[in-house]
Amino acid sequence: MKPIWHKALGSVLVVVGLVSLGLAGERPDLSRILMHSTVRIEVTKPEGRHTGTGFYYVIPSPAQTSSIPLIVTCAHLINGATAGEFFLAITGSNRQDRVEIVRRVSFADCGSQWIHHPDPKIDLAAIPVAPLMRILEKQGKGIDMSPFNPQLFPSQEKLDDLSLFQEVKVVGYPIGIWDSQN
Repeated sequence: MKPIWHKALGSVLVVVGLVSLGLAGERPDLSRILMHSTVRIEVTKPEGRHTGTGFYYVIPSPAQTSSIPLIVTCAHLINGATAGEFFLAITGSNRQDRVEIVRRVSFADCGSQWIHHPDPKIDLAAIPVAPLMRILEKQGKGIDMSPFNPQLFPSQEKLDDLSLFQEVKVVGYPIGIWDSQN
């Protein structure tokens, strides 16, 4: 049996472009979702340091009573990594105001902590962030995030209506470019 997130992870990167096009149904606050949907990831491998983008994603439980928060990224970024860091924006207890622009969260043996897509040809991996969220909650803080979820996925009908020429918006940290204030 495939993990519950199997289908969802295959589509998460498509959602960024489709939400920006307004094709995912009711259009949520686009600027909030895009600005708070990514996390910068840096890893150390034997050949050096690598940078990539993780996307916050939430999988609701089958009964819709709880959810599993994840960071999803390309598996090639974390494969073979010996250490890694996330760069997170942290909120206060009201979950509205940022109290830290960037907090480095480091972890050893990075590559082994990720859950890889069951099909090795699909370049996706995820890591649960609930343990980190619980630690921050004990400190009266949280992660400033606006995760993607299955409701943001477009229907097959909307996917079929896409034309060859569409405007594309890029979010994340392409080729390591970032700004420490946002």
